[in-house]
Amino acid sequence: MDAILDSPLWTPAEAPSLSRLWDLLPELAEKPLRSGPERRIPLAARPNSARDGDTLVSAHISGLPAGLAMNGGLRSDFDTFMQSYPTTADYSVVTRYDGAPQYTQLDDGTLSVQMHWVAGTTFPVPEDLRRERLGAVLTPYREGDFLILPTIFPGKAPLHPMMSWWAVLYILSMLARYQPAEWADCIDINRSPFANSIEYLLDEARIAVPDLVLTTLDQVSS
Repeated sequence: MDAILDSPLWTPAEAPSLSRLWDLLPELAEKPLRSGPERRIPLAARPNSARDGDTLVSAHISGLPAGLAMNGGLRSDFDTFMQSYPTTADYSVVTRYDGAPQYTQLDDGTLSVQMHWVAGTTFPVPEDLRRERLGAVLTPYREGDFLILPTIFPGKAPLHPMMSWWAVLYILSMLARYQPAEWADCIDINRSPFANSIEYLLDEARIAVPDLVLTTLDQVSS
């Protein structure tokens, strides 16, 4: 499956924690197992309409942490943050007069920004090259959405969403099968801080996974 999806595998020594894999599921952005400035989640992306022959492709990126706008919202903070999103390499970002990213604060408290990538150096750029460039940055998700995904393995591509979902559900199934007492503790709504998040995950999985399978089949067969 890794070859079909172009998604990295890992050795036992590299095995990521459940909390890191959990953060890769867009539906769980508000149900974390951990919190902190090192947390990286998928960013929602909305491709912008192209101007005929434009040499740039662009997208409206949302879900950025509010902390990026603190202390003047330095461009260096944004660049450091985006290092966790390797498909966005060689980007440019819409900036203010002082060079800082021009953020917009959203109703959920996160930030959005416009980002651009060069699709070609000659004008006009063929549409197939424009689609290819944008496709290298964005990952199709369910219901026609697009994501920019973080990597959890330095120097490697991000996990495909199907791999992320499979890994999280596999880990939970192994816990339930081989450590039933620990599983019972985890899902005890009266005692476990994780019970609500796990219940939410399992409810979401019934809808998200079939939709994602269909999206992925369309993606790999095209």
